Amino acid sequence: DNATLPEGLRLLEGAAESIPLPDDCADFLSMGYALRHISDLEVAFREFHRVVAPGGAICIHTALTRPFAFNSKRPL
Repeated sequence: DNATLPEGLRLLEGAAESIPLPDDCADFLSMGYALRHISDLEVAFREFHRVVAPGGAICIHTALTRPFAFNSKRPL
């Protein structure tokens, strides 16, 4: 519930492969135990990179059982 969050924080629910946010709009993206539910990890990681502004951070906590590597063209 966004009403109970501190000012400046917002929870979104939706598909990781199509995040409904503009480019470079987030300072921080956090995800817990969700990667195993994403069918196309490469598309999802491109979306994470697209919405997190340069200098921002992405924190993913997971028990991913399949190997995956993402190589970004620009640093966050």
